[in-house]
Amino acid sequence: MYYKDVYQNINEPWTWPNSAVVPGGLLMSECAVAAQHTVTDGFVLDSLQAHFLGGPSPKKPMQFKVTRLSNGKRFAVRGVAIEQDGKVMLTATIQFVSSSPWNGPAMTYSVARQTNHMVPRITLDDLEVGRHRLGPFMKVQRLPLTYKSKEPSPSPVSGVTASVAQITPPITEPAGGSIHILGIINISDYHVMDAPMQLSGITFGMWAVNDYSRKPTPQMHKIGTTLNHTIHFHTQHGFRADELTYTEDETSWAKDGRAMISTKIFSQGGKLIATCVQEAFYVLKEGAQSTKSGTKL
Repeated sequence: MYYKDVYQNINEPWTWPNSAVVPGGLLMSECAVAAQHTVTDGFVLDSLQAHFLGGPSPKKPMQFKVTRLSNGKRFAVRGVAIEQDGKVMLTATIQFVSSSPWNGPAMTYSVARQTNHMVPRITLDDLEVGRHRLGPFMKVQRLPLTYKSKEPSPSPVSGVTASVAQITPPITEPAGGSIHILGIINISDYHVMDAPMQLSGITFGMWAVNDYSRKPTPQMHKIGTTLNHTIHFHTQHGFRADELTYTEDETSWAKDGRAMISTKIFSQGGKLIATCVQEAFYVLKEGAQSTKSGTKL
């Protein structure tokens, strides 16, 4: 296939400590940047759906090949494929929407946060360990779990995990806009995959919520990876990714090594910025025991 628009990363991307692949949040953000170059002014990112096919190395260049799928008055759609060493590592479909105001009648409503944990600042940054000159340029702190059920050992589907995140250092661009959208894309892919494990009582190596001693917990899984991730923006204005941003994660289903996670992302003032759906793949260790029930999984 002939690609009209091909881009390549200039800088080496950050990756997790002891990891050999580029994190998904960065890959999706870079796809968004490549696609943005191919739309006209006045169009802003509305949604992004990514399928992770492989883990690209941060030590080698990546090619971002953009396909112009459609151009309309209200929407424009692009396809992006990330290639490395001749192999496709990720495919994404990205939709942009015109920033011109909607003038017709429309339904208007928005969900509120289900959790009420608030912090004045991030004091227990889960990403601090391993930070270096390449990043991460973001802070994340997990918040206590919330359960809708009052049962002694409620099902994972009745629980909500929450976290607060913040892009750092401060962004000079005004509220909303492309840089803040990229920041939210990055935030949307961190600690999402942990939700089914936390709600199932499966520890994954990180210290417990609010454990300032940072004592590691047993790692009960051998593999944990994202299969696909979708983010829908509900506003492109009035929020800042460098302010405290709250995420809430729920899981509706898990079986055969996979789990589904739904995420809502709110501004510090409670405005719904975006919603996400992610499918993750897990390989648990033999003999792993849930901390909720004490029984083998």
